[in-house]
Amino acid sequence: MKNKNQEEKVKELFNLKAKNWSDRYSSVMINRKLAFERLLKQYCDSHRKLIDVGCGTGNLLRMASDLGFETTGIDISPEMVKACKDYHSDCCKPVNIICGSFERNVDSLSRFDVILFSSVFEYLDDPELYLELFGKVLNENGILLISIPNTKSLARIIEKEAKKVFHYLPFITRIHPKIINYNKYLNTSRIRISENVFEKKVKQYNFTVEKKNYFGKKFVSERSIFWDSSLIIYVLKKKCNT
Repeated sequence: MKNKNQEEKVKELFNLKAKNWSDRYSSVMINRKLAFERLLKQYCDSHRKLIDVGCGTGNLLRMASDLGFETTGIDISPEMVKACKDYHSDCCKPVNIICGSFERNVDSLSRFDVILFSSVFEYLDDPELYLELFGKVLNENGILLISIPNTKSLARIIEKEAKKVFHYLPFITRIHPKIINYNKYLNTSRIRISENVFEKKVKQYNFTVEKKNYFGKKFVSERSIFWDSSLIIYVLKKKCNT
């Protein structure tokens, strides 16, 4: 995140979210963990090196460790990192957990076979920089599991319209704590691109699309369901250099 203002906004948002993350998002994270677990088992050999960029409280990281991966997690939020370390305190395998931004630590990282990047893309100041850096730290034929917002879903359309309302009627954003927090989220989670544009972008950075799933609160499908498919989960493979 080149823009320090954006970086600080993200850090502040997730420091606050860390306090009740497990209670508030437990059901969603269980389903997301199952979705990523299936994809890891299908496309990745275990006992390989994996990094979870934006690891949060560590749900996906712990799942990958339990599957046998040699795991590293990195997150910009100190409170999320603290929660992640607490969650892994009884883990049988050692887990490397780093507090900081990925791009500032990339030169000190080793190479990996798998990268997890779940619900982070939309908070970036420069998403293309991350695609470039992922290509550098991934081994050939490495796998990037990445989610992006589904711009065609009902939830994302509501977000788009809410931004317009808050822009023209800013007083609304100050009338209730939930609206204040929602507006803070909308101002921080900024990146919204169509799946077609995203797929063209990843090809420019030497990735091929192996699989695409649409993720909702209660299901994962290869077809988008308008009212519930708020995320798209991609399996991207780094091409071999010829």
